[in-house]
Amino acid sequence: MTEEYFPSIDNQERIGNEIDLVERQYLVGREKEVRFFLDRLTASSQKGSILNLYGTGGVGKSYLLDEFRRLSANYQAKFLLLDSRDFVRNPQDFCLHVLRILRYTLQKSDIPAEPSQIIDLCLDTIRERASHGRIVLAFDTFEELGEMEYWLREEFLPNLPKDTLIIISGRYPLQGTWASSPAWRQLIFRLPIADLDYFSVRAYLERMGITQEETMHLIWNKTKGHPLTLSLLVSTTLAHDFQKVSASDSNEVFAHVVHTWLKEVPNEHLRELVETAAVLRHFNQELLAYVLEKAVPTEQFLKLVGSPLFAALIAAGCCTI
Repeated sequence: MTEEYFPSIDNQERIGNEIDLVERQYLVGREKEVRFFLDRLTASSQKGSILNLYGTGGVGKSYLLDEFRRLSANYQAKFLLLDSRDFVRNPQDFCLHVLRILRYTLQKSDIPAEPSQIIDLCLDTIRERASHGRIVLAFDTFEELGEMEYWLREEFLPNLPKDTLIIISGRYPLQGTWASSPAWRQLIFRLPIADLDYFSVRAYLERMGITQEETMHLIWNKTKGHPLTLSLLVSTTLAHDFQKVSASDSNEVFAHVVHTWLKEVPNEHLRELVETAAVLRHFNQELLAYVLEKAVPTEQFLKLVGSPLFAALIAAGCCTI
């Protein structure tokens, strides 16, 4: 990335600054997404918007959100990162989590008894903070919110200050009412996050100190630009010479990646097919049925080979068909 997209971080010395500088150095291949975020963050219009980041597990969504947080700080915007794994998924606990992030002093004995009072307090606190600068509300792992998604869409988000910039990050694009409602649809900007291209992988490897052409090509062929696989394999490479990386080292890397990808499998039947295919590495519909000792419906097999997960497994060399 060019320097124009990176205003300097404040000069107050702290460990976090050093971490941010290092993390930023290794962000590659996301110029378009960063530029788009900055356009929305600095837009003169007082109208809010929703950025919908989506992509497979390990593709770098959370890493990109970290960069959005850094950029928000540089533009005096308050960035609230709300990972659905960090709070109990009900409106009251969600609002208490937001209040803690905003450093609102609230003793346990002071917590209102009525859930509606907690929600009102949370919204009032956000509005008060918004009077001092723009608010960026970022939801990560949005697909795990479950039933609370309805409450957020129908009750919480409509009551935020009108210039709030909302980021919804997850494995899948927003669907259902988000897409069918003309009102919501016009607010949503989709940002699909894909694997890195070859030149971005090269840039990342060079910044990591890996410059040998042969090694760079080998790592590219192993990872095909999948960020999590790339990061894990590079850490293994730096610990050993790439040529000396053992099969067990590679298997450990890909086992970690497959575990991440398996979270995307929507049901237990398809998960069983994915796990069996990964073990067999080379398979077809008949072989899967033979190993599982039961019929594999053509519909299920087509879902398997047509899924983004399966494409990622092939790219990583975990299996072939």
